[in-house]
Amino acid sequence: MMNWNADGLTDVSDSLIAADIFAVLSDAIRPLRALTVRPILFARSERFTRTPLSGNFPNALQSAPQPFFHIQYGPRAWKSAHLYLLSPFTDFGERILAMGKALEEKKLAALGGALLAMTLGRPLTPDDEHSDIAIVRQGDGWFLVLEDRGRELVVYDIGAEGLRLLGYAHRDSLCRLDQTRRRLLWPRGEDPAKEMTKEDLKADVLWRFGTKLADATRPVFLEAFEKMRAIAPEVALAYSAARFNDACGDDNWSAARVNDFAWESGSYFRNDETALAAAPPAIHTALGLLHHLLACRIAERFTATFGMEVGPVDAIGFFLQGGECYFSCSCTNGDDGPVYRVDPRTGEAQFVGVADRFDWNFNTGATHSYRATPAPACLEWTPLDAWLEQIPSREAGAARRGYGFQRLAGVDWDEYFGVRKGIMIMTGRKE
Repeated sequence: MMNWNADGLTDVSDSLIAADIFAVLSDAIRPLRALTVRPILFARSERFTRTPLSGNFPNALQSAPQPFFHIQYGPRAWKSAHLYLLSPFTDFGERILAMGKALEEKKLAALGGALLAMTLGRPLTPDDEHSDIAIVRQGDGWFLVLEDRGRELVVYDIGAEGLRLLGYAHRDSLCRLDQTRRRLLWPRGEDPAKEMTKEDLKADVLWRFGTKLADATRPVFLEAFEKMRAIAPEVALAYSAARFNDACGDDNWSAARVNDFAWESGSYFRNDETALAAAPPAIHTALGLLHHLLACRIAERFTATFGMEVGPVDAIGFFLQGGECYFSCSCTNGDDGPVYRVDPRTGEAQFVGVADRFDWNFNTGATHSYRATPAPACLEWTPLDAWLEQIPSREAGAARRGYGFQRLAGVDWDEYFGVRKGIMIMTGRKE
């Protein structure tokens, strides 16, 4: 249990404003109570934006406050400068988006600003209509977090009977929604003074990459590996919208490997057309299957299922090797990525480890390791427990960790260690 410090705050839980807000929140939250994954977040932030009068005067005119929205369900997050531009792919996203629209119609930001002013014991100002506000389901509770335009953050518990003042929130609690970068809310809020263990890290890595939000990939995985097994015992397929290389980059990069013959459409060596003409028929069959899987929107299905966005320089891959079926997504510019073992009988996928970029292993000539023949395996990966053992403990301080470690699939783990649990850390202390 946290020690909330409410020194200097006025508990107005029994006020009419608090009762009005509780009524609005109760109606909005009711459809979400059956959802089991944590956390759930709807956050709203307003910032002034500047409209240029001309190219020579980029900051000449300050416009009206512009609202930004951030919604999250488990490890899946969306962000937009306009609530109606958010386009969740799944039912749970639609439910959270519907909650957000209902709260906008009820003017919750203005109500929250009035409650915040009363809680801080100061007069209401015009700026309070633009206070930042977030509704969060974290752990076993629902919380209302209010920010006083970058000065103070307070937290109310949304209970069964009404609001209850908890106290100050940590300064890192609300993400800065006016910035382009998205930060994940982690499943639980903890005191930053709490020492993190390897078990804590493992739990959060499993949450980030192993939480199953939907069942969108299963039919595609079933079809993919059934057809791959009909081609050959060892088959690998991969695609990247803008695969990185040191020359000029590869748009719509695709690759296939059947047993020991590998082909890729990369422009680095400019030999893809010649190599494809001499490729065995199985390579052509494998490439046809790859483009069929892309037409099935496998990237969007993977994001909907596991919450991980597939970026332009990310590569997705299907691997039938060593008698096992795997799917992976890794960045072609350095980041490690998660690996999922797929049961070919059911199509169920389980997060099992971490892989370096695998696009290097679809080679017909030299690679980053200057092999003249294809790599021994297209997917070279490390089981999760073994990967965790490579990570220095927090006692290492600010020393840089291995290049792959601090950037596993888009998560800056150095920053993660710095804030312990993410953006909704509730310390109970004024900072």
